[in-house]
Amino acid sequence: MMQSLLQSLTKKFREKKEYNMKFKHSRKTVLFAFIVTISIVLMGLQGLGINSKDDGTHPFHQYIEIQYDSSAFNQTFDIHKAINVPIKISYWTDMRGNLLRWMSLIPGPFWMIKNKILFGKRMPQQMIYLNITDKPDWAEVRILQPIVPMDIPTVNTSKGYKSTPPVDETVVFNSSIIISPLEEAPSKPYSIGVTVRCPEMGLFGESIFEKKITFRPKFLPKIQIKPDKTVKIALPHDAVNFKIIVTNYA
Repeated sequence: MMQSLLQSLTKKFREKKEYNMKFKHSRKTVLFAFIVTISIVLMGLQGLGINSKDDGTHPFHQYIEIQYDSSAFNQTFDIHKAINVPIKISYWTDMRGNLLRWMSLIPGPFWMIKNKILFGKRMPQQMIYLNITDKPDWAEVRILQPIVPMDIPTVNTSKGYKSTPPVDETVVFNSSIIISPLEEAPSKPYSIGVTVRCPEMGLFGESIFEKKITFRPKFLPKIQIKPDKTVKIALPHDAVNFKIIVTNYA
């Protein structure tokens, strides 16, 4: 009976040892396959002729177009009145839509590996930041939504790449700029900047775009009248001159 027990323990030990060896072999196989995949991806990127102007880590570019209704600025802006100026933000890239497409066709987590390589994250989405530059002290200027999440569009290579891609390859977001001049606002044209920043992400480099917008506050009469003296003594039939200083603060 003792011999039978020893044989049973020996058999279980061998089975466990074989299982551990198979598990280690399986891990090595998966690791080897991953390394081979990454190597093929890197060689594929080089084979596509992807080059960068700087360090080679950001070969693709992001583009922004800022549009607004210029007719809203054909009038002067009333003092202490908020003016809503709609703006349209168009976002596109020069990344090919079929880049590493074969990785999405392989069963398993290869689609996540593809997104990690191209976009630096498993679920690609870009955060775009809007800001106002050259903001004056005599006006309240703000953007309704300064941080905008955007899906990442790619280029359909079958149509050929253009500097301004088709509508279906562009993501569009509508926002507004609120401008409210204060009493101290001068009645003359003034330009502010609308800056849009796309941070670097994966193979995309950082991009910054700016659009100048010029507006003019409405004239608000603000005059100060101050005589040099308020009282003078004069004899009958004598002429008295009062010096009056008029200051226009508009």
